[in-house]
Amino acid sequence: MATNCKSDIYAFGLLLRQIFPHRYRHIAAKCTRKDPNRRYESMEAVRKALSRNDQWRRTVPWLAVVAALIPLLFLAIKPASNIEAPETMASGMTADQKNYLGEVEWYVNTAFQPISNEAMQGKEYQEVLQARLAKASADMTMTCNEMANLYHTNSQEWMNFVFQIGNKQQMHEKEVVGFINSHCKSFREAYQKGKMSQVEYDSLEWLVSPTITTRPIQEVTATTALGGLDVFSAKQYGGTEQGICWGMLHNPTLKSRHACRAQGANSIVMDSLLPNTTYFVRAYMTSTAGTTYGNEVTFATLPTDTVITVEEGALPGLFSVKEGRQVRFSKGNLQYQASTKTWRFAEHQYDIIGKDNEKISETYSGWIDLFGWATSGYDHGAVNYQPWSGNKDTQSNALHYAYGKASYNLYEQTGKADWGYNAISNGGNREHLWRTPRKEEWMYLLFVRNTASGVRFAKAKVNGLSGLVVLPDAWKVTTYQLNSVNDALVSFGSNIISQSDFQQVLEPAGAVFLPEAGARTIDGVYLNACAYHTADAGTEDSYKLGLVIIKCDGHRGDGLSVRLVRDAD
Repeated sequence: MATNCKSDIYAFGLLLRQIFPHRYRHIAAKCTRKDPNRRYESMEAVRKALSRNDQWRRTVPWLAVVAALIPLLFLAIKPASNIEAPETMASGMTADQKNYLGEVEWYVNTAFQPISNEAMQGKEYQEVLQARLAKASADMTMTCNEMANLYHTNSQEWMNFVFQIGNKQQMHEKEVVGFINSHCKSFREAYQKGKMSQVEYDSLEWLVSPTITTRPIQEVTATTALGGLDVFSAKQYGGTEQGICWGMLHNPTLKSRHACRAQGANSIVMDSLLPNTTYFVRAYMTSTAGTTYGNEVTFATLPTDTVITVEEGALPGLFSVKEGRQVRFSKGNLQYQASTKTWRFAEHQYDIIGKDNEKISETYSGWIDLFGWATSGYDHGAVNYQPWSGNKDTQSNALHYAYGKASYNLYEQTGKADWGYNAISNGGNREHLWRTPRKEEWMYLLFVRNTASGVRFAKAKVNGLSGLVVLPDAWKVTTYQLNSVNDALVSFGSNIISQSDFQQVLEPAGAVFLPEAGARTIDGVYLNACAYHTADAGTEDSYKLGLVIIKCDGHRGDGLSVRLVRDAD
């Protein structure tokens, strides 16, 4: 009887393997063992084994779901303020980048505070402040996206930055919306309840969603033009300011040059324009509901025989480093001669000193062009403030603190920690004419400017030297054919530019060349490096422009290139 039972179990095991080759493979294996004594004792034992297996398969998925929910449950019961996880998200950042993160949070706080204060007073209607908040939010999002260019796009640091600033912005927006809804009345509800006249209601609806058109530009000369605007169905609820704004970049705003329309005037004068230059114009209207812009129109000023005077040592091109602020670059990298205490600009943009920077000393009679942080020659508080100073080891960052404090920038306090406050022998030979660009200005220049041509920079070899060609706001693509523009990932060989082409074509049109001049460290001079100081410092290292990205690594005493700028009138 037992033998027949074992045979039945064996046959059942074979069948089980055919029907369920994976689900019951362990049970089927025990049913079909060669030694009958090692098989199940009875079919009842097989049934129980099958039942246990099915029960386990039903339980495992639920256990997996519970295991996945435990972390989510833990996050849900944490305080709401921890959702942003600032320390965790910032763990991969340097101290400089964390400090930069704090700067942007300050921008977010100040952007929404005026709306919040006005909402708390409860004097304005909900819809008006909501329209104003929407415009402020859009501007803040654009600003944060611009400032995120400090990091490599899609890098961990970039994602951390975007995540934290996005959360901070959303938190403030929700807070302001709460104040608006709690303290302000709705004019639409008031109208529906018969508590507001049709005229007042129409005026408020127009204020929230005005229609503005920029008029075509008229009476264009080499340096002036007339613009204007039309505001349709204006009910003139409250006070408004109406006018036009203009500049060399697309979509000018009130941060650009602008002028308001005088009462009763039909046109607005734009003056002090550059001859033979393309300009972009937009109308605007500012009210309690924020600033609304009209469509963009463009025009070009007429050419002139008048020679435009450019300051000594400056290149002719104008570069926007911030909306409404333009600079001219020096004609070459900064150089210094210790034996005569003389500063000068390199004669050509592609001139570099190279390995001779290793000869740096207080009495060296040659020229150097790689400088440690804050080595302007003025005793501003740093231990190593002389141009020939450099790090002796990797721990000597503190010797290069501007004004003796890690967080001070070159332009703070007396401003004399900036190389540009020296009298440059071939740059006007007076103090306070030049300055070092800030990190935000480099980022705006390289990543944000929306020039007439769409071209901002191109990697190239000029006169056989690798570097970055930066194009002015008014650059015309027909001036010179450049390949792979605005692309930081291509090779320098994408553009091979001869000395004659650069001197005779690109430079007269305003092009700037930042050569790969090397870097001086405690181990010597490395030629294959393109790094430029900015005027900003963080808690550890100075910010540097490395090719086309801002980065903060190395040490403050490392010798890097310095390219100065001069603010345009």
